[in-house]
Amino acid sequence: MNNKFFIVGSGGAGKSTLASILSEQQGIPSFELDQLFWNDAWVVADADVFQNRVSLVVSQSQWILDGNYRGTVFNKVYSAADTLVWVNFPRRVVVYRCAVRALRMLVLRRKFYGKDLPPTIWGSIKLLGFVWKTFHERNLFLAEQIKNFEFSGRRTFVLKSKSDINAFLEELCVTEGNA
Repeated sequence: MNNKFFIVGSGGAGKSTLASILSEQQGIPSFELDQLFWNDAWVVADADVFQNRVSLVVSQSQWILDGNYRGTVFNKVYSAADTLVWVNFPRRVVVYRCAVRALRMLVLRRKFYGKDLPPTIWGSIKLLGFVWKTFHERNLFLAEQIKNFEFSGRRTFVLKSKSDINAFLEELCVTEGNA
C-alpha cells in the first residue's frame, strides 16, 4: 500500500484540491507546504522551523503533502514519498485559476489556512506574475523529477486534465482496496 503522496505542480493547478479529495478517499492526513511555510501576517517561517515542520510530517507513516518549495524542502519530501503526482495543467488554466482565487479571496476577505494572512491586491498580483514567470522552468524541473522517480521504482502520475484526475482517483480506489 502506498501512503506517502507528494503532489506537485504550478500554483493554481489544483494540488490542494486534489490532496483534500485524496485525503478523504484514502483516509490519509493531508498537509500543504504553504501552510507549513507561512506564519501569521505573511511572515515567513524561519528556515529551521519550516524544515522541522516538514520533517514532522514526513516522519509519519502516511501523509499527503502538496506544494513545491524546490529550493528548500523539495528533496526532503521527494525522498520520503512513495508516490509522486504532478498536476500539470496548461499555463492559461493555472493563471486563470490563480486570478479567480485571488479575486475570490479579496472579495470574501478569507484567511488562508486559518491563520491571520489577509489577502492583498499586491500579493495577488505578485502571485500571478510568479506563476506566469516560473511556469516553464518549473515544468522542466518537474518533468526531470518524474523521470528520476520512475527510475527508482516508485509510482508516478502526470495529470493533465480533469478526466486524468478522475481516472487517477478511481485507480487508487480500486488498487488500494477502497472501492
